[in-house]
Amino acid sequence: IRDIGVTGVQTCALPIFTDEYLPSKLEYQAYVRKVVERYDGDGIDDADGLLRPIFAWEVDNEPDLHYKASKKNAQKSGQSTERKTGKAAQSSSSQRSGQRGKAGKRNPPPRGKASTRYPRGPKGAAGPGSQRNSADENAEDLFQTPEEYASVFEWTKEAVHHADAKAKVIPAGIISMTETLGQTYLSDVVSNLAPHMRPDVANIHVYLERYGENQLYTAIENAQTALPGARIWVTETSAPSGAVGSDHAVGQRGQAALVARVIFGALASGADLVLWHSLADPPIVYDDENNVMAESNSLYVGRDTDIIKGPNGYNVFDNLHPKLSASTFAKVASILQETEEDGVTFSSQSTKTLRVVQLQFLDGSVGFIAWSNDPSRQQQTLSLELPAKHQSAWESISLVADGEDLTDKLVTTLPSKKLKNKGGVVNLRVTREPLLIRPKTSSRD
Repeated sequence: IRDIGVTGVQTCALPIFTDEYLPSKLEYQAYVRKVVERYDGDGIDDADGLLRPIFAWEVDNEPDLHYKASKKNAQKSGQSTERKTGKAAQSSSSQRSGQRGKAGKRNPPPRGKASTRYPRGPKGAAGPGSQRNSADENAEDLFQTPEEYASVFEWTKEAVHHADAKAKVIPAGIISMTETLGQTYLSDVVSNLAPHMRPDVANIHVYLERYGENQLYTAIENAQTALPGARIWVTETSAPSGAVGSDHAVGQRGQAALVARVIFGALASGADLVLWHSLADPPIVYDDENNVMAESNSLYVGRDTDIIKGPNGYNVFDNLHPKLSASTFAKVASILQETEEDGVTFSSQSTKTLRVVQLQFLDGSVGFIAWSNDPSRQQQTLSLELPAKHQSAWESISLVADGEDLTDKLVTTLPSKKLKNKGGVVNLRVTREPLLIRPKTSSRD
């Protein structure tokens, strides 16, 4: 958790469409080397005004989604999409250096249209760096296959490390890791990589509905299976606020509760990193301000009265308004700052319907995060056994602030309650809104 030097909030999207995936290796690697050099902060050809160097590069974005779309299109056309895993490409692969590239989701390649730069060879072979052995001639219609992505990943890793040997190169976020397709896609990518190119991070995206955080546990488990021994990064996850029931929105309080459940639940399940998507939505003027709340997965909201013109002519916000979820996020971050690096684990008292996460604090004390994980039971009673050496006065603190709407500033004082310690056990009511349970005499007070 650190200051990344954000001086403004600005969003610009440039849709780029293509019917081919593999670029020219030499041209692509030259581009990657220049981009990495520009942002590595080594004082050589750095961008003007660079505040923080970039130390990690993600290669592309959600390739399994593009691959899945091309398979669906082929199936709609009555084509077979069964394939044999190709031999690992011996050259290398590509990166997503700054471009989000999600426009490709809407533009899978037209059927039968092969690459003009790399004409398809026999059995669907596709250009330099890719040895695509296909089970049938229709494999040429598939887009961003595991074999192709493996090539791009290797090319990128080579180029990034040529410019910055210390930089980390991570694979694209897999959006379908809750499905067999996502797990299989990542496994096939890894099988097509040279051993020294194998990533040490599995990157996943999981978007949640009202009671969907169990999807996150499934995705983490599948990622651990697909890439054994790798660290798990959840680089995109969130749920929309707004009126409950509208487009799977969870409401302001529901979103705030999900922030705590998702972050602590993911870390306890083995994830090393969790990023909420996102800080704020782009500065678009809405006719009805309530639409912002109904659609937004963000932690903050900018109103139309907060929009100003930035130095390059784009709209930017000069003020942001925290939602309840922003206050929860800030509280969760402060708790984690006081916690040992590997000090977030599921307690032995945790069950599938009543989650209990144990926290090992830096000062040697122990705390807990508890919530109901049963949608049919909004409230449950938890009899929490306390560690013998910490059987003192305890308290519970809600991780969701009072209220239902936007606030002008972060809420730092959250509802708390003194707990009765009866022989090393405290009894408390647990809801979907997580509670922090800790010794009241802790040095953090």
